[in-house]
Parts: sequence; structure tokens; C-alpha cells
Amino acid sequence: MTDETNATSETAARSTTASGEEAWRAVLDGTVNLLENLGEAIVKSAQDLSQLMVVRVDEDTRERLDMLVEAEVVKTRREGVSYLLEAGIKAKSDAFARIVAARERISALRTQLREGVQSVRSA
Repeated sequence: MTDETNATSETAARSTTASGEEAWRAVLDGTVNLLENLGEAIVKSAQDLSQLMVVRVDEDTRERLDMLVEAEVVKTRREGVSYLLEAGIKAKSDAFARIVAARERISALRTQLREGVQSVRSA
């Protein structure tokens, strides 16, 4: 082989190696990107699950939820449950106001108790 042929072969080999490295870099970059997106999706799912509640309902309640869906008041049973919970909370707003006031009084009493215990300890 001539020097020219050897040089051409070496250039082609380097070119092939470089394109192979570029392909691997592209695969690696794509994999890293995929894993980052997967991680974000997992975090979002975990956050969504933290708000998830499983509630068992009787047959009558399920039928009423189905009625709301059939009447197109809501799209799903899940939306129906949320809709009814919100309506119930609004309907019992006076009771919730009393509960909030009682919780505030209890919190204030706990604070007083802690302060009293601390003053006894420091005396």
C-alpha cells in the first residue's frame, strides 16, 4: 500500500470512530434526558398520591354518583365525590366555624400549658 492509501484509511477509521462516539454520546444524552423526565414524573406522581384518599361508599351513594355522571353534572365519579364533599362542607359551614374556633382555643391552651411547664422547670 502507498502512503496515500494508508493516510486515507486512517482518516476513514478516525471518521468512523468519531461518528461512533457521536452516536454513543447521542444515546447517552437521550438516556440521561429520559431518566430526568422519568424522575420528574415519579416526583409528580408521588405528590399526586399524597392527596389520594380511598373511600368505600355504599351502593346507594355509588348510584347517586353515577346519576351525577349520567346527568353530566360531573365527568367522573371522582369529580362527583369532590363535588359532593365541597357541597357538604359549604352546607355545614357553621359547624366548621365552631370547630375552627375550638381548635384555636385548644391551641392557645396548649401554648399556655407549655409556657407553664417551662416556667416551673426554670424556677
